[in-house]
Amino acid sequence: MDEILSFAQRTALSGPIKPPTQLFCSREVSLPSGISTANAFASLGSAAEVQSTSTSSTYADVINYTGKGVLMFCAFGADGAATQAEVTITIDGAATPQVNAVATTGSGMRVPAGSVSGFDGTNFRSNVSLEQIPFNVSLRIQLKRSSGAATVWCAAKYRPV
Repeated sequence: MDEILSFAQRTALSGPIKPPTQLFCSREVSLPSGISTANAFASLGSAAEVQSTSTSSTYADVINYTGKGVLMFCAFGADGAATQAEVTITIDGAATPQVNAVATTGSGMRVPAGSVSGFDGTNFRSNVSLEQIPFNVSLRIQLKRSSGAATVWCAAKYRPV
């Protein structure tokens, strides 16, 4: 117990926790057979506070929050194999977004914040792990359809502090 307390004290005294300069979003999640991206989006609703869909080829805000908080979860994808979803995540008004124009390749999804480890396409539930990515000034998540004709979607969760 003393070691845990000592670590917590050292961490607290080491200064403010700074937001990441980049979030990595290189791996695309392949959905299990029988789970459509529409079902995946619906099943993430229990974890996400904000869900948004779009058919626009220009960026639209999913979240545009001013204030201090933590980004806990973000996932995005498209409803069709020939459609690409594209997202940007900007923390504290950074000139270059932490996630910049990362697109899906079609019938999959990407999870730049948090993780998804299981889908239940019948009851629309997912196993989701949350992160605590801090922001001090603002959080902005934007979504667009970069190609194709199907709907694109984004599910996210943040918490003001």
